[in-house]
Amino acid sequence: MGRQISHGGHYPVYHAVLFRHSFGFCEKRLYDQHFCIKGKTLKCNGDIIDVIGESLNKFVERHNKWATLEAVEQMKEMRLQDGIIRPNALGNPIEKRRFLRNFYNSFPLFVRPFLYFIYRYFFRFGFLDGKEGLIFHFLQGFWFRFLVDAKIYEIIRRTKEEGKTTEEVIRELYNIES
Repeated sequence: MGRQISHGGHYPVYHAVLFRHSFGFCEKRLYDQHFCIKGKTLKCNGDIIDVIGESLNKFVERHNKWATLEAVEQMKEMRLQDGIIRPNALGNPIEKRRFLRNFYNSFPLFVRPFLYFIYRYFFRFGFLDGKEGLIFHFLQGFWFRFLVDAKIYEIIRRTKEEGKTTEEVIRELYNIES
């Protein structure tokens, strides 16, 4: 909506974007995957501007798709795999983010989106981003996370009611292999 989002924990965000061929690889995740880099890394000065100048309709469409992928990802059994960034509260910015994600996931469904929005909007000063910030932080920090929880709930409920495996329900609902 024409305004930079500078608060609410959304800025700065660190992502590996440049690396030598064969010195990095992408995590094997459906959603929120990052590049894993072999060797030393450097932090570049300056920003990479991620302009999301489309309509709210496109924003909602994209986030509905991503909510499905995140719900399926959360429903997978927790297992250690090569190529997955390990959570670490004292690690690099991506490891810290993964640690916080696991902390978030420890809260009950439907409670955690409220807590996350309150944290981002009030404790991380998201309200300083104005009306556009309210719209962004609400849709991305609350609505999206609430939608993920609703999809997880739907998968769990249908698994119990229909006596099917989680994988079968996910395949039927979303046409995705988990």
